[in-house]
Amino acid sequence: MKFLFICALTSAVGAEVRTVVITGATGQTGSTTYLSLKKQGVNVRALVRNASKAKTLLGCSKCDESEGIFVGDITVPSSMSKAMAGADSLIMATGVVKGENSKDIIFDGIENQVKAFLSSPGPAPQDRHVMLISTQETTLLDTIFNKILAQLWGGWANGFYFLNAEAFLMNANVPYTIIKCCGLSNDPASQQQLLVGHDDKGWSFKDYHTVSRNDLARVLTAAATNPTTAANLRFDFCAKPGEAQADALDVLQEAMFSWDVRKKKQPTVAV
Repeated sequence: MKFLFICALTSAVGAEVRTVVITGATGQTGSTTYLSLKKQGVNVRALVRNASKAKTLLGCSKCDESEGIFVGDITVPSSMSKAMAGADSLIMATGVVKGENSKDIIFDGIENQVKAFLSSPGPAPQDRHVMLISTQETTLLDTIFNKILAQLWGGWANGFYFLNAEAFLMNANVPYTIIKCCGLSNDPASQQQLLVGHDDKGWSFKDYHTVSRNDLARVLTAAATNPTTAANLRFDFCAKPGEAQADALDVLQEAMFSWDVRKKKQPTVAV
């Protein structure tokens, strides 16, 4: 029992020394993830555009840099410098709101965030970790029907620029985790079985088309606190009725390809 306690304490301390920056931290997914990481004792910094909004959603008091709240704009790289300095991990939870240009936010904005993070003082790129919330269905052909279908997740341009942003991140020479979500809901966590896949294969989007933001936050928290396990994973993410995974690390395991040496092998059943 004493040994188990020491192991648990060591794990908690390991999580606390990591500094994670969340951009888009006052968005629905960003704020949920921020609170999830804070609950785990992680040192979290929030990059926000509005400190007053942060007070309401993130539970800060002063809502300034002394509390890890940084005001910045992902379209202005220099405004992110202080938030990124010395950080170990970056979670990009930014998205397009009405009136914004998809390319400015999804492609240029993500590129700006990665550059600001990796150019800032701190650990070497190979010792850092970047997590991106992207979108599913980026393999669709450029047809009229698919462009109409794409309105379900913000329009054809969103998927196009997310795919290009993914390519940029994967070529940035930094460990990454890319979670390509289906539609996001505000349902409670751990109510459904979480699904993972690759390249829009493995399940039908018309049958399973939403997953809870709260479950996404669980998986992002697991990824941020277990960067070696989560490194260089890119996977589709959705949910269906069924028994929920008790441990979000199991989702990362399922996302690994069969040849990944980190993947736990299932025991052989004698017949």
